[in-house]
This record gives sequence, C-alpha cells and structure tokens, in this order.
Amino acid sequence: MSMEAIFDDKEIREFLSNMDKRLKHIKDGKKEYVGLISANVYADVMDHFEKESGEDGAWKAWSNIYDQHMKRIGRGGNKKLQFNGRLRQNFKPTNIRQSSKGINWYNNAKTKSGYAYAWGHDEGDGKLPQRQFMWLSDKALDKISEQTLQFMLEKGI
Repeated sequence: MSMEAIFDDKEIREFLSNMDKRLKHIKDGKKEYVGLISANVYADVMDHFEKESGEDGAWKAWSNIYDQHMKRIGRGGNKKLQFNGRLRQNFKPTNIRQSSKGINWYNNAKTKSGYAYAWGHDEGDGKLPQRQFMWLSDKALDKISEQTLQFMLEKGI
C-alpha cells in the first residue's frame, strides 16, 4: 500500500506528473525536489498522530471494552494507534516510491508484510474504526505549493 490517496485530487496528480517530467532536465532535480517536500509530508503525518485526527476530524474513541483492557494493562493514557509506537515509527520521510500517479510516500506498516490493523484503520475496512493517518492537510499542501513554486523559480522551470 502506498500513500496515493494523499494525492487523490486529479489536479494535484497531474501537477506532480508534470513536475516529474520537468525535473528530468535538472541534474538530481527529482531527488532534490522530493527531499525538499518530504519534510512537510513527514511533519504533517506525525501531526496526525499527535493530534489523533483524520481528514474528517478527531479519531473515533476506543470501544469501552478496549478502553477497559488498556486501563487494565496500565496503558489507559496511551494515544490511539500508538500502543507501542511501531505504526508511527514505520513512517519515514525517505519511504518514497515512484508510480504512474507521481510521488508516493508509504508507511511500511501498511504494506502486506506490515501490521494487519494499519491498513484497516487508515482506509477503514468495516471491522476497525477508520482513523486516517496517511493524508495531507490543507496547511501541508499550501507549504508544499509554496516550496514547489520557490523551487521552480530557482531552477528556472
């Protein structure tokens, strides 16, 4: 699983595809550009874990049974989706793949060899409550737009 849903908007996908074509003409352009915006992608995803929020607002509360279980094992104060931190720690700004849709950031936990619950929470599978963590806020998209414009002006593209 990748983070393609971040750029689900057709205009954003087309823009990134166009950027990809332009970056081929600059030595190490793609690497430099992706490195530049990756910091914002990473910070935004980490902010979702910190604020426990998805695109539609706060993550759903634990069920009463799970809440009681967490209290019983001494983890009642834990943040959601952060039992031991592996899900959060598996997302790194360097987890990047190229695809026909452009640049994809991914969380190893959401891959086939990752954690079964990661995909279910992020995408919503009907069994687990949806708690999106792999998405970009408008604030992050604005920062990325500003950085992209600055980069394009500096590189003459």
